[in-house]
Amino acid sequence: MTKAEIKKIQELDAALFLEFQQFEDWFGSDDVTTQRVAAKWVQTRDIMELLNIRIDVTLADFQEGLARQRKRRQAEIAEAAMQEQLFEDYLETNTNNK
Repeated sequence: MTKAEIKKIQELDAALFLEFQQFEDWFGSDDVTTQRVAAKWVQTRDIMELLNIRIDVTLADFQEGLARQRKRRQAEIAEAAMQEQLFEDYLETNTNNK
């Protein structure tokens, strides 16, 4: 396999990873369309593994997809912390009212 062919597969992987992250942002992870896009990306990763092709994390599409993933995870962590604080405030209020 030539270097150009390997690069093309890596670029496809990065583009599919970004597309998957975009669909998670837009529709959520439970959406059937998101799941189809995820399956397409995983198939590409499986082929890369079989061909011993490394993921190129320096590609712009990969970096953008990773940034979207991080942003989503940070929002999930912040939401969980807010929910925990609301619950603690609720317990404190109920304890003080007794």
